[in-house]
Amino acid sequence: MSACWFASATGVYLIFGLFLTLTVNVPMNKALSEIALPDDVETVRKIWRDYSQRWQFWNQARTAASGIALAFAGLGLAKL
Repeated sequence: MSACWFASATGVYLIFGLFLTLTVNVPMNKALSEIALPDDVETVRKIWRDYSQRWQFWNQARTAASGIALAFAGLGLAKL
């Protein structure tokens, strides 16, 4: 039974942790780093606000998935 929990933890982490990092957050970070920042502070704030909201959503999804994966691994340990 513990193998099922460990497999579930691995699947959740790979799909929602690692996969999201590689397909969403890293490309977003790269795109942000390539933006030439204007001298206008308000424009910079708008760029950051537009970027930050989406990035934070996906970062929170990764955080939740990592917590679920940790809980599944803990259940696997408890079943040993």
